[in-house]
Amino acid sequence: MRHFMFLSLIGIVLASASTAVAHSGAWAWSTSRAAQMVIADGIVQLPPAERASLRAEIQSARSEYLLAEMIASEEGDWFAAGMYHNLVYRLTKARDKILSGLGVDKARCTGVGRASKGRFKHFRCSVSSQFVEIPTVASIEREGDRQIVVEGPPRIVALDAQLDVHVTGKASIVYRQVG
Repeated sequence: MRHFMFLSLIGIVLASASTAVAHSGAWAWSTSRAAQMVIADGIVQLPPAERASLRAEIQSARSEYLLAEMIASEEGDWFAAGMYHNLVYRLTKARDKILSGLGVDKARCTGVGRASKGRFKHFRCSVSSQFVEIPTVASIEREGDRQIVVEGPPRIVALDAQLDVHVTGKASIVYRQVG
C-alpha cells in the first residue's frame, strides 16, 4: 500500500512538472484570437467631457419625462403615462450604458513586437463600439384631455477607438484605451 501511494505521489509530481514545462513562457495569440477576445471582453469609454455632457443631457430629459409621467398618471391619462414611463426607462438604460462603457462590436488587431510562430503577446486593436440609442421626442400634442407623445428619430451614440492589448493568460487580456 505504501509502495502504491509513493508511486502515485511521484506520478502526480511528474505530471505537474511536465505541464509546467509545456507552458513555461508567456501566453501568445494570433491576431484573430486577440480580436475575438477584445470583442468578448473589451469595453470602450467615451471621452470624459462628452460622457459628462451626455449624462447631463439624458438626466435632464429623464427628470422632465418622469415628472410628465407622474402628472399624466394623476390626470388619469394612462396611455401618456405609459409612453413617458417607457421614455424614462430607455433613457435610464442609455445613461447606464454610457457611464459603464460601450461593448466592442468589431475589432481588427495587429501584433506588436516580435512574433513567435505567428503569435504575439501584445496587440494594437482598432475597435468599433456597440451603439446606444437615446430616444428623442418630436412633439407633445394635447387632444382634449389626452396627451399624444410623438417620438422622433433616436440619437445614436457609437465610438471608434484604439486599444493596446496585452495577453495575460489562456483566455484573459488586459487593455487600455489609447487617446
